[in-house]
Amino acid sequence: MKGQSSFEMIMMTAIVLGVFLFALVWYFTNNADISKSSKILKARGLCSEITDIINSVSSAGNNAKASFTLPSSLESSKYNLTIFAQTKVVYTSVNNVSIYCSILTPNVTNGTHSNFSLKAGDYNAKNIFGVVNINAK
Repeated sequence: MKGQSSFEMIMMTAIVLGVFLFALVWYFTNNADISKSSKILKARGLCSEITDIINSVSSAGNNAKASFTLPSSLESSKYNLTIFAQTKVVYTSVNNVSIYCSILTPNVTNGTHSNFSLKAGDYNAKNIFGVVNINAK
């Protein structure tokens, strides 16, 4: 009787340990995918936010303005945000994934260029006679 109880206890322990190890392997396998997806969603949100600001300032008319802040990283990952005004695109990339958002106007500048990158920091967007100027605060 004692031998059977010991065997049953060992089997139950083995089953519980097996389920635990399976769950642990599944968690670590999927955690990387979830983290990457989260960064991509944050980059897509940032691209949409900048696009919305440019479109709003552009369509609101002369002297319309808005302020925005770009974070230093997206979920601990570096990112790039570039505005290509001539092709009417805001480009964001993180973890070798590119995200493009369309803007309504090709009249966007940082004062010197129509294609330019934005780094982390505070910015003002202002419509000056139909041209959206984006400059650091």
